Amino acid sequence: MIKLVDFIILVQYLFCFCDCGTLSTSQLAEQILITTLLNEYNKNIRPDDQVFVDVNFDLEQIVSIDEKQQIMTSSSFISQVWYDSRSSWTPNATNNNIKVVMLPAKSLWIPDTMILNSADASGYLTVSDYSLASVNYTGAVYMIIPALTIRTRCDFNVQKFPFDKQICTINLTSWSQGSN
Repeated sequence: MIKLVDFIILVQYLFCFCDCGTLSTSQLAEQILITTLLNEYNKNIRPDDQVFVDVNFDLEQIVSIDEKQQIMTSSSFISQVWYDSRSSWTPNATNNNIKVVMLPAKSLWIPDTMILNSADASGYLTVSDYSLASVNYTGAVYMIIPALTIRTRCDFNVQKFPFDKQICTINLTSWSQGSN
């Protein structure tokens, strides 16, 4: 009988004094905002007729240079910023004045940026299932593709080695969209 009383007291404690998985007010506001933003959002449609994508390439390290195969392997971070008016909102009391949310990058339209002189089968910058995009209330979307290992084809001239100077470019472009 005592065990039953202890069990009842424990259950009452859990229901009365614990949140037991309920969301705080700020978390609930963010959940509602994200659900509203992604409701009826089609990631296959461009945000506008012309989308200007600001691409920033940060070279972290030249991993290797293969003169015979004419390939440079490098490690880098690539960030992209663009505007998507479908992902904008007005911060107010209803949404707890939230100004930035983090969304899975694969749930949004993302540019089909690729490396034109890639030495790999596909030069597309791949976004993992864990990649996040920072979305500002203005509709600005900021996405980083971190620690990317890139293999690019280069035209090395080693006739004056070790007194030579090499230039290896990494050409980024959009595959399906033109410059317009």
